[in-house]
Amino acid sequence: MHKHETICRVCKTQTEFVGVRPLLQSEVSYFECPNCGFVQTEGPYWLEEAYEETINISDTGIVARNPTNRNIVISKLLMLVGLNQKVVDFDGGYGLLVRLLRDGGVDAWHSDPYCDNLVAVGFEDDGSHVFLVTVFEAFEHFVDPNTVLAKMFALAPNILLSTDLIPKPMPKFDDWWYYQSRTRTAHRFASKTYASIPG
Repeated sequence: MHKHETICRVCKTQTEFVGVRPLLQSEVSYFECPNCGFVQTEGPYWLEEAYEETINISDTGIVARNPTNRNIVISKLLMLVGLNQKVVDFDGGYGLLVRLLRDGGVDAWHSDPYCDNLVAVGFEDDGSHVFLVTVFEAFEHFVDPNTVLAKMFALAPNILLSTDLIPKPMPKFDDWWYYQSRTRTAHRFASKTYASIPG
């Protein structure tokens, strides 16, 4: 049975039901917040199945976008303080960005509880305070974004994140490539936002 009302995980406003869509082996309800624009699913009961594989096999841009992300991080550091600051890549996947940053002279570290660090082995974050947390294309996957943001701000005073902003009005399920309901990591659309983050 699908829930047809729920509370926004960002601003705690009553959300509006927008439809049901297949996700892995389930039929999942989606909701949009009329206040902040956050789009989320019902409570994600399918995560154990979904996390059997953490990287989407259809993500053909995983290697191509990391050099761009490296350049963004390095340019921001140079604008702010220079490269001699510790950086943690939150939800860092296989560790490719961490490796590229370290090769570029940045003291970068990996953090991802759901994915093995294959490329930057030995540079796993220990939870100590850092200057900057990066989070590329991951914020929209957090089941409880406010709690995760609090964890990131406990690590660093600065957060650099990117995500595709959901168009307004919210696209129909068949009209936007990002939904990806039939892939193994479709669960990662646990939530999606176009709202900016205060901080």
